[in-house]
Amino acid sequence: MALPGFKATAVDGSGNTLGATSVEVRLQSDNSLATLYSDKDATTPIANPFNAAANGDFEFYTASGAYSVSLGAGASPQIFPIDIVNADTMPKNPYDFGAIGDGVSDDTTSLQATIDYVSSLGGGTISSQSGVFLCKNVEMKSNVLLTDLRLKSAVASSSGEFCIGFSSSVSGASLDRVFIDGNKLSQTQDMDAISLNGVRNSVRNCEIFDTSGTGVSIVAGAEQCDVTDNKIHDADGNGVRHEYHASNISSHCSLSGNIIEDTGEVAITLISGSVSTPSAGVSHFRISGNVVRRTGLNGTAGGIGGYSPNNRHVLFEGNVIEDANNHGIHAGGDYITINGNTFKDTTNSSVFVRNWPNNSGTSVCSHVSVSGNTIDTAETDTNGEGIIVENCHHFSISGNEVSNTVNAGIAVLGETLGASFRSMHGAVTGNSITAVSAGGTTSNESGILVENSDGITITGNAVDASEDANINIRGCTDTVITANTCANSVSSHGILIIDGTGTTETSEIVCTGNICIDNNSFGIQVSDSPERTIISDNICRGNGSGQMNVTGVGSGSLVNGNIGRRTRNAGTASVADGGIISHFMGVTPTSYTVTPTVANRIVAVSAVTSSNMTIQLSDASGTPIAVAETVSWTTSAEVT
Repeated sequence: MALPGFKATAVDGSGNTLGATSVEVRLQSDNSLATLYSDKDATTPIANPFNAAANGDFEFYTASGAYSVSLGAGASPQIFPIDIVNADTMPKNPYDFGAIGDGVSDDTTSLQATIDYVSSLGGGTISSQSGVFLCKNVEMKSNVLLTDLRLKSAVASSSGEFCIGFSSSVSGASLDRVFIDGNKLSQTQDMDAISLNGVRNSVRNCEIFDTSGTGVSIVAGAEQCDVTDNKIHDADGNGVRHEYHASNISSHCSLSGNIIEDTGEVAITLISGSVSTPSAGVSHFRISGNVVRRTGLNGTAGGIGGYSPNNRHVLFEGNVIEDANNHGIHAGGDYITINGNTFKDTTNSSVFVRNWPNNSGTSVCSHVSVSGNTIDTAETDTNGEGIIVENCHHFSISGNEVSNTVNAGIAVLGETLGASFRSMHGAVTGNSITAVSAGGTTSNESGILVENSDGITITGNAVDASEDANINIRGCTDTVITANTCANSVSSHGILIIDGTGTTETSEIVCTGNICIDNNSFGIQVSDSPERTIISDNICRGNGSGQMNVTGVGSGSLVNGNIGRRTRNAGTASVADGGIISHFMGVTPTSYTVTPTVANRIVAVSAVTSSNMTIQLSDASGTPIAVAETVSWTTSAEVT
């Protein structure tokens, strides 16, 4: 009967590898040295003690029993107990079950037999340092590890086939350091390399290439599975894809640390379904630390897509996305976080948050955070926003750095699906936006564009050198614009407040404490008579057409305290009866006072214009004062 074996890597108490260290094996029953062999058939004895390999690996075969293994020579070796039972714990080899391993002969049956045998022992490792095993539709089993194997996909006879797969009943199985050649030049069907389902299964440190379908396909219903630190390239389909299902939900899965390059379709996608039957979505997914380059080689396809309206608690974090042939990340659903990603040269929006499909009742995203991302795109596509949030409630866009877009650096849009789908209750805070260039959609080349939305706060942003207005507010209500810096608009204003194309006119805007300098047109431009609007305490200087043009505010509005545009002013003047005081407001004051400094004088304003006031000055008896006297005055513009 074949001997059982043992394989391990020698490490110290801190986990450091002990290369070439001494290994000694003794029976626990009498502390005698065990008889060891290099093969299960006991044909080649090995010394005891012996030295581990340079990388710390060691292995041996011996009779079943309880042993103590000592690592390291000298007075204080590390000693740990092991039990070797008749079940063979050594890695099994497909050659033991008749595999040819030449990459030409079909080894499906041999590889499946190897997996089935190891599974019958309760699990274990399958490994081979040599050979390429041609196979398809191989089924993994629970607690089986495939490592250091080279596989090649056999030619698929129908769609839906794969090289190796995990069914829904499999748990605790892994592929680690497995190379899979998808053999796409020989394929006539779309064939995936790996089909991943079940519970606590993993694909790690693998290289997957030349697939006619997808690298790793996650089947709806998978739980606690991970796809980690793999390299996937030259797939005609997706790099990693979560399959569509109308009712099964996958949850608590991680797609992390993968390098995915040169895919025909989206590099990582959570399939969304159709308008009539949207995907059931995913829950608690983490997509982090992946590097995605050159996607959509077969047409228009982006970097990462996860936009089913039924997705919940999805994190996109720390990914690097370059040369995506559509959106960098397209996300949808509720409780979505897009944090700390880097985007370079996407041909559409780098971050696009909107549900798809847009079926009625599920088309508003909610509780979305887009923060700390770096976006730099020099592409010339006419849809290239940096960040776009569309039809979304309860969102935050904060701390992002956006440069070189051809449409808005940040866009918050509503009503794209109808009047009931307005974006609401959001904050655009502390972002840096530079160089929104010409070539995009007319009026959308703004640093920050907010359109057809309600209850949005725009604060603490730095916006520089937009082709259109640096901050552009259209068709919005209950919007606060405060403490932003808007400079160097190429052909428009620092801040523009205007009606939009939606169903609601702009109203109830607070624009306060902003700094608008060196813009081509006005520092602040208000048009279309927005009602109940406050324009106050802003600083405007060096703007080409003038500092502020706010005569278009509507009823119930207040304009005061601005610097550059004298909407509140005060001073002294020396005037006689009929004299003129210049107030430098540039707008006709709605409130003013003139106070004499000489006792027993009566003063009144007989006329007021956008530039001056005409004064009536008399003594207590009503006699006009012909000699100029000093008066003090104040003016403010409160439009009612």
